[in-house]
Amino acid sequence: MHFVGANAETTLSGRDEQEGKTNYFNGNDPTKWQSNVPTFARVRQENIYTGVDLEWYSNKNQELEYDLHVQPNANVNQIEIEFAGADNVAINDNGELVIETAAGTIKHRAPISYQEASGNRNEVKSRYELRGETRIGFAIGDYDRTQPLVIDPTLVLSTFLGGSVRDSGAGIA
Repeated sequence: MHFVGANAETTLSGRDEQEGKTNYFNGNDPTKWQSNVPTFARVRQENIYTGVDLEWYSNKNQELEYDLHVQPNANVNQIEIEFAGADNVAINDNGELVIETAAGTIKHRAPISYQEASGNRNEVKSRYELRGETRIGFAIGDYDRTQPLVIDPTLVLSTFLGGSVRDSGAGIA
């Protein structure tokens, strides 16, 4: 998953620091080890496109989501995602993005887009739009371009591992 034409000089920041810490003891050289590394519930990539931020997080169902935060008057059409190595990229009848790969199928649920005003979330019609064999963008309905817009797809990765409650990984690297 690659954001085509994205700004290579973006800033990454962790949001919502979690209690847990992570340690990385890779290799035999202790000077390269890292310990007590903070973990975050969200990671934000600012200005991935002009006026567009990207935020990754896990939802209440432990599914990976990414939100595209489109600032007022930013061009939503500049957002384009390429799925390099995909065998097929299609949109199914439910508006979901279906990516076929040699390792299995990955789905992105139909995007939910909205604007917030006076404490209310106002839905904006949106859908995926194919822009080539392995590229997509977003077709967005009418919205107030003077206000921020959020485009909110969800990855459904359980289809990749099988999705049963008993899935486990004993040798994932």
